[in-house]
Amino acid sequence: MVDTYKSGDFGGAFRKFSVLIEMHGEAPPPPPQGEPTPEAAEAMATMQKNMALFFGDYMEAIADYEPDLEAMRKASCRIVPGVGEESEGELAHKGGLGLAKQLGTRAAVFPGAHTGFDSHPAAFAARLREVLGDQ
Repeated sequence: MVDTYKSGDFGGAFRKFSVLIEMHGEAPPPPPQGEPTPEAAEAMATMQKNMALFFGDYMEAIADYEPDLEAMRKASCRIVPGVGEESEGELAHKGGLGLAKQLGTRAAVFPGAHTGFDSHPAAFAARLREVLGDQ
């Protein structure tokens, strides 16, 4: 995926990412043909910068990350893995459930998908207060 991105195939990198994470829904549409408007060109430049950070830095770091489960088990605070109710079956959801199982706890379910805090902010905040208050 990272190599595909670095080769200049942004769409191919995103398609590989979508398959990897078992994303529900559709990939973004291909860019329109022809000369883009100045606004579209500016939006595309911003997206390419974001993709450079995401595929160039974040994905390489994430791929190498292994959580220190022993340290997490010994933590002085309560660790509560969270999953989105709309992302069931996706990699992030499976990861949250797996982490909870390895820590011997249950994952808290939040409104929305992987980024429910963005798509459902009020409901997410209410659920977060509920989870954090549930000691």
